[in-house]
Amino acid sequence: MRRRFVVDEWRSPSDAYFLTHLHADHTEGLSADWCRGPLYCSQVTAMLLLARFKGFNPALLHILDLGTPTLVSSNNAADSLLEVTAIDADHCPGAVMYVFHGEFGCVLHTGDFRWNNDRCTLEERKEALREAIGGAQVDFLYLDNTFCNPLFCFPSRNAAATRVIELIRGHPEKDIVIGIDNLGKEELLLSIAQALETKICVWPQRLKTMHLLQLPDVFTTDTSITRIRAVPRCSVSTRSLKLLNEIRPTLGILPTGCLCLCNPSSGRKPKPKLLCSESCYKSRERTSDNQAADASSRLINVVPYSLHCCFSEARDFVDLIRPKSVLGIVKSSTDYSINPIQLLSGCQATTSTTAASLREGPRVLLDTRPDLDCSHKLRDLLQVRCSSTKLRRRKNLSRRRQRLHGRGAKLYEEG
Repeated sequence: MRRRFVVDEWRSPSDAYFLTHLHADHTEGLSADWCRGPLYCSQVTAMLLLARFKGFNPALLHILDLGTPTLVSSNNAADSLLEVTAIDADHCPGAVMYVFHGEFGCVLHTGDFRWNNDRCTLEERKEALREAIGGAQVDFLYLDNTFCNPLFCFPSRNAAATRVIELIRGHPEKDIVIGIDNLGKEELLLSIAQALETKICVWPQRLKTMHLLQLPDVFTTDTSITRIRAVPRCSVSTRSLKLLNEIRPTLGILPTGCLCLCNPSSGRKPKPKLLCSESCYKSRERTSDNQAADASSRLINVVPYSLHCCFSEARDFVDLIRPKSVLGIVKSSTDYSINPIQLLSGCQATTSTTAASLREGPRVLLDTRPDLDCSHKLRDLLQVRCSSTKLRRRKNLSRRRQRLHGRGAKLYEEG
């Protein structure tokens, strides 16, 4: 069945396609020869997309200015008009969330986002959301539930960046390798370069991205002029760090929230802990295995610098929006990610849930009042992607946690 519009989904027939950002798990199915229909995205994402997919038809791209409502019409029906507004998602360069208005009601899709309460732009983003929603109640909220569990509690990115800088300063005799992705965490690298007055070495493709983003000239591919290198995140492992340390003393840093959980057992404010495995997390006993893990953990330091919301931020966001229904955009196979309806329903205006609906997993849950039950319209008009790629990533993460138990990486706690 042909949809009116889809978000981060590239294989289904649709009248319009919306891209939240250019991370690989949101572009599965998108390629240089993709030509299914008009593609709407931010200006930065469009620029990066054309650079990544050489030969992509630029005539398909429609740029959405942040905070500006745009009317999108269907090719098949004159009355199927919808309005969309893009808002900064504070995730990676070009990332946006979307507010849709139409006969289906008001739909807010966050994509991947961060809702950091100490960000100076947060009030501006709140105001942009209010203007985009326009006084209407949000009927359906599609929420980034990557870390939707009270066990996840991250510091602000500024605080995490400060900790990374302290780690580097505390090891002046060592080379530093920082694991990052192909896009994102540029602010962290800029903070390091500015604070330490040094350049940062990146791989060639990453340097091209830095130039496209017109970032300050603090990046290089010359390893001889700096001891700090940003490398693909998958290359930072205990094994690779051991090999590097055979050549030269080297410290690994992983700025991520994926390996961090909080300790909820204390009444005090929880501190981030490295998640090696469930049993390792729950047990505080010192064993020979734990001591061996501590020894190897000096190679890698995990700092909770996250591009996604932690639970408290997601809860604050839902409390601000107060939608009728909420759906997590990420299907998870781990024990730690929870269907957001189960934990955030207290913040919603009115949402009816049943045991059966919770067992079914992430889906739209509607108010039971007949005049609000427009699920048939939503199914006909809207398809929202639940990332199969993220499902695989989380399965791999579960296996990695088991391997880390006994090898582990050390997380320097926030004081």
